[in-house]
Amino acid sequence: MTGAISDPHVLGPGLAPTPFTADEIRAGCPAGRMIRLRIEAEGEAPFHRVSRFVECDETGATLERSRLTPGGEYLAEPEVGRVTWRDLQAHASFPADATTIESERIDTAIGQLECLRYTVRDGATEEVRWFAMDLPGLPIQSLTTTDGRVTLSVTLVDNSYSGEGALTPGLFVYGTLAPGRSNAHILADVPGTWEPATVRGQLLPEGWGRGAGLPRPRDR
Repeated sequence: MTGAISDPHVLGPGLAPTPFTADEIRAGCPAGRMIRLRIEAEGEAPFHRVSRFVECDETGATLERSRLTPGGEYLAEPEVGRVTWRDLQAHASFPADATTIESERIDTAIGQLECLRYTVRDGATEEVRWFAMDLPGLPIQSLTTTDGRVTLSVTLVDNSYSGEGALTPGLFVYGTLAPGRSNAHILADVPGTWEPATVRGQLLPEGWGRGAGLPRPRDR
């Protein structure tokens, strides 16, 4: 009879320990947490992937994922789905005999972070992921190489929190001031990062922008 695995970081026989347990990920990913990553894949234009925790409970979260240009324009409609904390833990569960785990301090866009570096080898492919110990959940950086050639690079752009207990100032932009529009340069020096947002209200056929197909919004 096989004994039960007592370490909550290990999800099964032959698997390496994960950097975080499901409970640690739940505690570190409250509603309102947003992670922005820069993705550079071989043969594709760089883009940003934004993951935002919309609602959270004991077993999991509603996660909104968006794909944007580095300038903040949508490349596709956001995808919203349910994920469990165990699912997120399992994303970092790899075969023990193919995985090397080391501690490393790295420089990121939000400062230096203490990380666990997971190196996973599968034939000619090597995937390296960095998990920040103070930011449970997704890896904040990764690098994939095949036959020594970099095929995928992921780097952290921003990690922020908004919602109950962690309010951050925000600016809602609509029309020509939005990223990629004709007057976006006016806000080019405003600090921060752009992320998808919506507001409830009405669009009124008035104001100078109505001729450009941009009616005036009025918040409810």
